[in-house]
Amino acid sequence: MKTLFASALIALTMTTAAFAADDKAEAAKSTFRSVVYPNVDAHKLNVNVEKTGNSRIYIKILDAKGNQLAVQALSKSTQKAQARFDVSELQDGTYRVVVTDGTNQIVKDIVLSTKTPSEAVVRTIAMN
Repeated sequence: MKTLFASALIALTMTTAAFAADDKAEAAKSTFRSVVYPNVDAHKLNVNVEKTGNSRIYIKILDAKGNQLAVQALSKSTQKAQARFDVSELQDGTYRVVVTDGTNQIVKDIVLSTKTPSEAVVRTIAMN
């Protein structure tokens, strides 16, 4: 049992180290970092970008077919920025957020889905 646990721990450690190395290699060649997250009300999509160089950054929203639905450009002098996209009018489906400086790009897939409210069951108690 100890051998099995030790083997699993070593495998987990090596896998984690490999992922960390991949992230560092990706960060080393890119001139920017970005984070994509939904707003609390799920009608807006936020994209935070932090640059390390002087390149112009473009943030694009693409549909499943690759059609560009929205684009926002950050100036060369801007080092940190937050872009906000209103997604309330978009149909349910898969979309792609692309952050690029023309050479490097970070792509995040997002899925929009609307849950229809279910009819609540109401129970009443009557006493005679």
